[in-house]
Amino acid sequence: MTVFGSSNWTLPSFNIQQEHNYFPCAAQLAAYTSKGCFYVSPTKPWFFQWFQNQFERRWNSNAEYKAFIPLPPGPPTYKNPVNGSTSTATTVTLTWEGGPWAQQYDIYFGTATNPLLISSNVITGQPEDPSGPLTPETFKVSGLAPGTTYYWKVVSKTMANLSATANSPSVWSFTTAGTAPGSGATVTSITPSSGPSSGGTPVTITGTNFVSGSAVVSFGFAAASNVKVVTSTTITANTPPHVPAITGVTVVNGANPATLPTAFTFSPPMPPPSTAPKLNLVSPGTGSPAGGDSVIITGSNLRPGLTVTFIDPVTGNKAPVPVNSVGQVSISTTTPPTPAANPGPVDVMVTNKDGQSFKLLNGFKYAGSPAQVTVTSVSPAAGSLNGGTNVTIS
Repeated sequence: MTVFGSSNWTLPSFNIQQEHNYFPCAAQLAAYTSKGCFYVSPTKPWFFQWFQNQFERRWNSNAEYKAFIPLPPGPPTYKNPVNGSTSTATTVTLTWEGGPWAQQYDIYFGTATNPLLISSNVITGQPEDPSGPLTPETFKVSGLAPGTTYYWKVVSKTMANLSATANSPSVWSFTTAGTAPGSGATVTSITPSSGPSSGGTPVTITGTNFVSGSAVVSFGFAAASNVKVVTSTTITANTPPHVPAITGVTVVNGANPATLPTAFTFSPPMPPPSTAPKLNLVSPGTGSPAGGDSVIITGSNLRPGLTVTFIDPVTGNKAPVPVNSVGQVSISTTTPPTPAANPGPVDVMVTNKDGQSFKLLNGFKYAGSPAQVTVTSVSPAAGSLNGGTNVTIS
């Protein structure tokens, strides 16, 4: 080992710094003196040996010196797209903040939950200095498929290729907007599942992969009206007119049509409500054969101008009933004398002005007169004036 003191100093500085020439050799001394330099410091070979000993001791000491080990960077902090976000564009800029001392990055991206490495040693943004402000790093990916979930992660590295292995980077995901290629709509149910053949029934169709925008809904071969794609799983519409039948429901929306067979029943049209009168009850239900009892007749579709008749079910004899008042569901009247030869039930018939009628069988009963009581004998025929005599009446 050769150690030089100030042997490489320039000649003009020699006179000023000669006190630092602790161990010049004889050749150097001769060179200096031949040039007229004044040299007063004697050689010091002991100092050279001391310097060498100190250098070697410290160089080989594990206590005083330790090997330099560079530290890895901190893990990155993800920013965008937000983890679990949906309806993301098909061109995305991944954004994160690198960890302290991060200078380059490995980018992992794909549709697998453990994404593949797509780019390594990417230098973007500014090297992260923990003593200064952090700056965002970005990486752009484009040409993504619609309706698809993607996963991504970033590994921070130093220029020495040390990565943040102590803190494994997390994996984030996002889903692009639209319908995934080849995954057409499906129809799973329709509510309600039946309606009149005249159409116009509001229905809600449930399924998957409905695409926002236009859609065509058909019941059999008849197109529905007022079709609206509410969400990716819901469509609303109004049923079309259709002959009474059970039909499938087809949705044409997006890549492929989807059909739910035997999904909706078109029922025959309901008959119009009847306008004929109907009787339910006469109250009270019994009265004198002589008539004159006030009664209330209840029913439905009772119209002003109607007539009421009591009819003997045996002979067919009729007795018109005077009508005091008429409501839509009740009639106030007074019973006529019985049209029958003997006491008993009679039919009650009501007839509206339009000729429609209703007969309440055995609707009213004429009760017979009470039997005449007769006395034929009293035994004994006499007794005490004070009373208390037991008698038998026959």
